[in-house]
Order: sequence, then C-alpha cells, then structure tokens
Amino acid sequence: MSEQNSHLVCPHCQATNRIPAAKLSAAPNCGKCGQPLLTGSPHELNAQTVRKVIQKMRF
Repeated sequence: MSEQNSHLVCPHCQATNRIPAAKLSAAPNCGKCGQPLLTGSPHELNAQTVRKVIQKMRF
C-alpha cells in the first residue's frame, strides 16, 4: 500500500518538500533550510512565490 504524501513549499526558502501525510502533525522541517514548514502564521507572498505555491502544493 502506498503512503499519501503532501507537497509543502517552505515559507522561508521556497523549496518543495514531500511530507508523508502521517507526519504532517509532527511539525516537519524543510529538508533544505531546516526551518519549520508549518509556522502557524501567515507569510507574505510575491508573484513568483505565489505561483510556485499554487503549482507545487498538494495535500
């Protein structure tokens, strides 16, 4: 059985991270910069970052 993954774009470095759905509640960090992926606060997006977030985010 394959595990479902979510793709989260890091709010700090914009790297795309593949996170297993079962680990979303474990406060995952970015594999590139090590910062938290889910900060609990809004982040300002510009035209470039909003495009990447829309294209890459998958829940």
